Amino acid sequence: MICVSIGRTRHKMMIAEHQQLAENGAELVEYRLDWLGNVPDLGRLLENRPTPVVATCRRPADYGRWRGTEEQRQAILRSAIADGVDFVDLEEDIAGSIPRYGKTKRIVSLHNFDETPED
Repeated sequence: MICVSIGRTRHKMMIAEHQQLAENGAELVEYRLDWLGNVPDLGRLLENRPTPVVATCRRPADYGRWRGTEEQRQAILRSAIADGVDFVDLEEDIAGSIPRYGKTKRIVSLHNFDETPED
């Protein structure tokens, strides 16, 4: 399965690209919530989604574009889980502070852009 990342500044652009990708055979998309110019409206993004969605909100330390506080970022990730996103991508250092809920599956990430791990 191939996952296509969608990073757009407006909700309607993200939704339109998701629809186009699904029509072209994409089976899974990642919504880069840190790219949005406004606070993510998760209900709008997740309503009528044509494929499963991974919700991601990257902080600058992980080469993301999030401009708010860390507390706000984590609140968005919690909201994505509560709103029933299919997958949520959490950095390894915060995964313990964001509980499992509902049917959302968790992807725990560690971003190391300096070297390749041995195993």
